[in-house]
Amino acid sequence: MQAPPTPSLKITNLCQDLIENHHAFVRTNGPKLLETGRTLARQRVALNLPAICELLKTMLIDLDLHMLKEEMILFPYCQRIAVSETPIEMHCGSLANPIMAMQADHHLCNEQLHALAKLTHHYTPTDNASPELASWLKQLQAFAEDLQLHIYKEDAQLFPMALLREQELNARVSP
Repeated sequence: MQAPPTPSLKITNLCQDLIENHHAFVRTNGPKLLETGRTLARQRVALNLPAICELLKTMLIDLDLHMLKEEMILFPYCQRIAVSETPIEMHCGSLANPIMAMQADHHLCNEQLHALAKLTHHYTPTDNASPELASWLKQLQAFAEDLQLHIYKEDAQLFPMALLREQELNARVSP
């Protein structure tokens, strides 16, 4: 029987999973969904596709900046503290500060996902919807579900583990 992964390995693996799977999924599928939505909007299919596409466009812009901050600042720091034996200074004081900013972004994203679900009638095509629209709504739902899982992995798993690790390292130098 294999031993469970150490917290440091969990942090490192989780950061990699978020980048390689969830961030890649957003970057690969988001623009395709937006382009398909715009094409469907030009065909004047059901739903308020211009509003849905505008919301999706805003989400993608927000997500791009959010993921960049994670990949350039937050995740590298989390990975460094995961394997360190001594405290590592964070440019903004505590790891809690950028995590609060990321959680604020997550709150906004959850609000956007709620609005997206509402605009799409919870991703349900009308009885007379084209196969293209039905397929697009299914893909949009998968996109939303991946974002929800992505946010969960960060808020409920990565962030608590990284904060705990930072506290453990800082306690090593406290009298």
